[in-house]
Amino acid sequence: MYDGFGSHGLNENFLAPLKISGAEVCPYDSIYSPWIVRTANSRNHRKIIIIDGQIGFTGGLKVGEEYLSNTDEFKFCRDTYMLIKEKTVKELQQVF
Repeated sequence: MYDGFGSHGLNENFLAPLKISGAEVCPYDSIYSPWIVRTANSRNHRKIIIIDGQIGFTGGLKVGEEYLSNTDEFKFCRDTYMLIKEKTVKELQQVF
């Protein structure tokens, strides 16, 4: 799942390898009206990543070269997220 508003620029070339490997890919919470855009700042940007039902991550983990703090636009970026293992991963899957 990806943010339907914040990731509106994603194209099929980017998503195709995920789909070919068997991943289900879809947007959530898309904003279709320019009149609603002013409420976009209230959206939830927490992420959930679950790997094979065994390992999980949750928090504000950003994905992108610009967030590695090595570009001129972003000199520093801080994320907070946590690694989850074992039984708690099942609970994270239920939340998802």
